[in-house]
Amino acid sequence: MSARRILVTGAAGFVGRHMIRRLRSDGWNVVGIDITTGSDFINFAHSSTRKFDLVVHAAAQAPHRKAIDTVLAAFPYNVHLD
Repeated sequence: MSARRILVTGAAGFVGRHMIRRLRSDGWNVVGIDITTGSDFINFAHSSTRKFDLVVHAAAQAPHRKAIDTVLAAFPYNVHLD
């Protein structure tokens, strides 16, 4: 049986980075997407025909606490990511 395939968005962030490390140690075949490394999820979704067994969505606008508490414009942006 081949390795299970997973897509992780927000791969360069704290949650995504740690999630990828753990999933790889558990034998998953991981593809990481992060806008800071030039791989935009929206472009990926429109152009890729790859299939995944699981998607972990960890992408969000940083800084996260500030985006939650004070930057109201971050909320619609993060919802758009979803």
